[in-house]
Parts: sequence; structure tokens; C-alpha cells
Amino acid sequence: MSAREQGITGMMKSDEVADSGEKSSPQSNNPNARIRKKIGSRLISRILPAAVRLWLKSQVDQVSDLSIQIEGCDRDILSGYIPGIAISARQAIYRGIHIKRLQLSAADIRINVGEVIRGKPLRLLKMFPIDGEATMTAADLNASLSSALLHGGLQDFWQQLLKNQHLPRLCKARYRCLTDSVRS
Repeated sequence: MSAREQGITGMMKSDEVADSGEKSSPQSNNPNARIRKKIGSRLISRILPAAVRLWLKSQVDQVSDLSIQIEGCDRDILSGYIPGIAISARQAIYRGIHIKRLQLSAADIRINVGEVIRGKPLRLLKMFPIDGEATMTAADLNASLSSALLHGGLQDFWQQLLKNQHLPRLCKARYRCLTDSVRS
């Protein structure tokens, strides 16, 4: 289990403790009181994954074992800040691309919740990195070859690679034995 997954699992366990129903004052030495104070309300963050799951399922042709975990207390989320999100899926098909296993995570997500409440569309307020891992089998790749999205992505990749001024020198240095044998 990765450190990130352990953090999410740890957060989930903390929620269970915080929601155990124990009454305690913030001044007590009860660790549950400290956890409850740190985490805050979790109603929105419990409902949000189901909404995201429905939206994601509407974006893909097929998906199995879709799991979504959202970090953050209601106050953070309602203010437009999502500290972290983790998504995993198996047997997904997105725009013709077949993926056996997918794991994505992102942190420090900022969205315009205030504007959404006033009827405006949801927007990202700042870019954020997404860490991910996808696994494809040979059968998945063969099934994906007719995908326009895969074709466009590969085309973009090759165009960017060919724009690299150092590519010919790097290839010659790396594959010198191949170019020397071709000349013979």
C-alpha cells in the first residue's frame, strides 16, 4: 500500500472514530474529540463521491470496480477546496481506449463552488497535477487501435518528440551500433 493510500485509509479510520457517537468536550483528553475537531463535518464529503461516480460512469463506455475517495471536511469542500482525491477502476473503456486497471490521484484542487451555487458552471480555479498509473494488456491495446483519442494522442506525442532539436544527436548516441550496421 502506498503512503498516499495509507493516508486515505488512515483518514477513513479517523472518520469512523469521529462518528462513533461519543460525546466529549474539546477540553477533554479524549482523542476522539481532537479527531472530531480536526476533521469537522463529513456529510458533503460522503455524498460527493457518489455524485462523482455517477458523473464518471456517464463519461465512459464501460467500467468495473470504480472507487472514489475524497479527502476533506465539508467546510473545505464547500469553500471550493478539495485536499485530495483518489480514483481507481478496472476494465474501463474511455472513448475507445481499453484500460485493464487505472489509478489516479490529485491534491490541492480548487473549484468555484460559490459561483456554482449561483447557477454558473463548475470551473477549476487553478491547475493541479494528477498522478496516475494505467495498465493495458496486448488485447486492450489492439482493441484501442481504432480509437480517435489514442490516434490523436500518439500523433501529438510524435510531433512533440520530433520538435526536440537534440533528438537526432540523442538517437545517434544511443543507437550508434544500429546506424553503423545499416551503413555496412
